[in-house]
Amino acid sequence: MPETVYWMAPIGWYHVVIFSVLVPVLAWKSRQRSLRADAPKPPLARFLRSGCVMLALFAMLSLLTAWKQDLDIWSPSIQRPLVSIPLAVGLYVLAVVLMRPRWRRAVERRLPHLRYFMPQTPEERRWWVAVSVCAGVSEEITWRGVQPPLLAFVTGSPLAGALLCAVFFGAAHAMQGLKSAMVIVVFALAFQLLVWTSGSLLLAMIVHAVYDVTAGFTYGRLGRELGYA
Repeated sequence: MPETVYWMAPIGWYHVVIFSVLVPVLAWKSRQRSLRADAPKPPLARFLRSGCVMLALFAMLSLLTAWKQDLDIWSPSIQRPLVSIPLAVGLYVLAVVLMRPRWRRAVERRLPHLRYFMPQTPEERRWWVAVSVCAGVSEEITWRGVQPPLLAFVTGSPLAGALLCAVFFGAAHAMQGLKSAMVIVVFALAFQLLVWTSGSLLLAMIVHAVYDVTAGFTYGRLGRELGYA
């Protein structure tokens, strides 16, 4: 069952505003900048390092919010393992199978934002793994552990809170484009189901991180094969 919030501390309201409004707006502005011909192109390793720092800060804010709101998001055990573990494996396999053709089409179209998702050198691959792990931990804490019960309090419904959270999570990935953001909304709902089924963030963190590693390494291979400059 999802965590329940019966009251909202100021930091809870800040959390709702930051991740429902500020982060999606900044993501959209970042996409607009990346599409400009004169957009700065920082080295990928440096870009990924800054991503790790940002995700760490987001996790710290969410953990502080969870503490202030008395949210227990660190359940050490996985409930219903005979259901939740196959669900986690199936979610990963389904996501990769569905997304692989989209990854290839994106590289074939030479979409400019892909340079941020296409590690090539050993250093870039190490940082891609690091940022994938950071995203798996930080984003699951924020978007599946803390934000849903806060939005459930605001809306008066756990289901409405989860749906809104998924929409805002997709909007926070606007850097990847509108269609990808819409797909991410569906993934977010599936991850929320996994968290509710397992009673833990652990499986969602693992699947999230492994999926991100797979996506980046696949983009890198496709970039080499298809001549993405």
